Amino acid sequence: MRRPPSAEQIHAVREYLRTRAWRRGAQPTADEYGVSRSTLWRFLWTEHVSPKLVAAVTADIGASTWELRQAAERLHPPRGTAGVNRLRLTSADKQTIELLCHTPLATVDEMA
Repeated sequence: MRRPPSAEQIHAVREYLRTRAWRRGAQPTADEYGVSRSTLWRFLWTEHVSPKLVAAVTADIGASTWELRQAAERLHPPRGTAGVNRLRLTSADKQTIELLCHTPLATVDEMA
């Protein structure tokens, strides 16, 4: 007979699933572990504990909290890559923004 999961283990499973749902989507995460999306969200954002979900994640990742936290860390983008996907403005974009900032705004009376 298996022991019930500890509070620390449940917290680590929640942390992993939140990260996975954020990175890969809620529906694919729910499908991966064989639960509905509403069950996944209820587990993530309330005190509801889904034994089926905890068992599926621990069978896939591992039962120790260390393994669960390592799996969540692997889902995070590497440090220093935050600016890689950031929008880069061209000089024409910057000039357009500057011109917009210097353009006076119309009042309601002027528009009427």
